[in-house]
Amino acid sequence: FRKIKIVPVSISYEYDPTDALKLPRLMAEANDEVYVKEKNEDFMTLLSGIMGQKKRIHIHVCDVLDTELSKIKEEQDNQNKQIQALAQVIDDAVLTTYKLWPTNYIAYDLLNNTTRFSSLYTEKEKQVFERRLEMRIDADNALARSSFLSLYANPVVNKMKYENVV
Repeated sequence: FRKIKIVPVSISYEYDPTDALKLPRLMAEANDEVYVKEKNEDFMTLLSGIMGQKKRIHIHVCDVLDTELSKIKEEQDNQNKQIQALAQVIDDAVLTTYKLWPTNYIAYDLLNNTTRFSSLYTEKEKQVFERRLEMRIDADNALARSSFLSLYANPVVNKMKYENVV
């Protein structure tokens, strides 16, 4: 692993251009249904992800994992445990450097019917996000609404879980 010079990278963007494209799969999973992809679905999602509007983007490139690898080697003699420890180091690096946007906090608050994070976004940002929600999905469909909001809220949930563990 030292030879390949592992560098954890986190990339976050304010809006996910593929949010509406992800909904059919998420809704099928929520209903315990088998989801069958359409022909060229992966290609279209990839293309939308590259070309679609993201607004603000944050990329964080961490340092090469070096001292971490030495520590893992010292603490773990089993190869499987070394790989698990390396995966955890990479996860830790990504989670600690992943930037959350107002859209993430807005979605969390809307999904959970709270104002917990309202100090981290403006009323205008909330209105713009709610307008996007209305334009991208059938907002009267409760499952579609919660699935859409979960896409944006999950990074907040994950970061809170991580911070509670550390």
